[in-house]
Amino acid sequence: MQKVNFSGNGKSNNEQQNYKANNNNNNNNNDDIHGFGSLGAAPLALGASQDHAMWKGSHYAPTMVDSDIHGLSGVSGPQQMGMVKQTQTAVRQQAMIISQGGMDSLDDTPLSFGAMKPQIQVLPSLNDNGMTETFDEFKSEVPFFVPSKCIGLNGGGLQATPAMYNELTSIVVDETPQQVLEKFSAILSTFSNDIDFSVDAANYIISGQIFVRHFAVFFKISIWEESGNGDRTRFECRRCKGDTMGFTEFWNEIEEILYAQFTNPKGAKNDLEDTDNDANDSMGDDDGGFAFGALPPLDYSFNLDALDVDMNNDEQTAFSKDDLDNFVQDMHDCDPSVVYSIAMLLDAFTVQTQFLQMVLDHTQFVKTVIDIALKHQDTALVRGALIMLEKLCDSKGGADSLMAFRVLDGVTPLLQHDCDLIRKYAIRVLSKLSSAQSWSFNNEKLRRLATVKVSECKSKWAQSNFASNDFIQPQMFENIHQKLIKV
Repeated sequence: MQKVNFSGNGKSNNEQQNYKANNNNNNNNNDDIHGFGSLGAAPLALGASQDHAMWKGSHYAPTMVDSDIHGLSGVSGPQQMGMVKQTQTAVRQQAMIISQGGMDSLDDTPLSFGAMKPQIQVLPSLNDNGMTETFDEFKSEVPFFVPSKCIGLNGGGLQATPAMYNELTSIVVDETPQQVLEKFSAILSTFSNDIDFSVDAANYIISGQIFVRHFAVFFKISIWEESGNGDRTRFECRRCKGDTMGFTEFWNEIEEILYAQFTNPKGAKNDLEDTDNDANDSMGDDDGGFAFGALPPLDYSFNLDALDVDMNNDEQTAFSKDDLDNFVQDMHDCDPSVVYSIAMLLDAFTVQTQFLQMVLDHTQFVKTVIDIALKHQDTALVRGALIMLEKLCDSKGGADSLMAFRVLDGVTPLLQHDCDLIRKYAIRVLSKLSSAQSWSFNNEKLRRLATVKVSECKSKWAQSNFASNDFIQPQMFENIHQKLIKV
């Protein structure tokens, strides 16, 4: 009985040898691939055949193999007897290389279609008739702000009166712009001690700040040439920032001075006076000066004794330690209302000097004024703190008490403050502190700073005019100098 070999394709040993010899001219190294001689005993060898002349340009392609194998017979089991020879297609897994021809754009770079973001398109609104509906009637004009002076718009310097200005706070006078600039500067210098301003003579601008009832008001005065006539000038006073009520008081007071000192002034005040005169003329007559049906003047001579109030009791309850505690808390919390608190305290010190000792005994309040208020960026708080220290020095032993809080270390740096008004109040406080028995600085550099800056202030304000002669006096500098040389 002939032994049958089922290890590969069901052929006997002799048949296997003949089969290999016949196929040796094609695949010398891969005979088991074409014949699948031992699919289970050896791994598949997937490679290119030597005879690939028929695959010009690309020899990596499927190959039709003519064999008499019957599927995966070596794996599934013995071959069925009586089966005929079959043709099977074997697919070789090879790498495919495409020549650089017309498909050179296919490289290793991944395809990118860009950042495709969703596009939101607002479709026009349609009315019932299918027509496009617009809302142009609800559009407002573009808001704009007309500055009081546009430096650089026309190269700077003197400019003509702009098309828009504030008619309520502007006046036309019969004087040259240079005369107006000089006269206005002189008026402001003696208008108030609590004013600080700078003059830009090249651009005919005066910028400054003034304190009205302890509230800061920043203003700008612009001077223009009226209608191309060099002998007629218009100037405008505009509030830049600060208290609005304070600016109104400032303008009402200075307006009276301007109408009295300038030549032929024309402004809103003239128009108001003309209107009042016309109204009085229409009401007057020859019989007593009252028109028909007019009422006589009221009689204000009634007695107010019944409404008399004990002011001493009110003063006792108007100021207390709680007010000082609230101020300390507001300063530590950076509460914006502290500006109003310090204004209230300054007004209270003016009429209630008997409470200065209570303030000196409040350690936290004095430390807050020296360590926080004097270093604040708001000039209203710095000025208020200096005025408060000046009033405390007027009390008995006040200057010596403040020395225990290192008050010189807080006041001396203010001698180089950007605002001239703050430097003036610093000089006043140092002059009041000269009544103390001795001075002491935290370091020697502060003492040298005080020496240099006091000398500079003395030279700068030697010829300056102030609203009152006692605001800055030469004796103040002498008092400070005597204390500095003894430190």
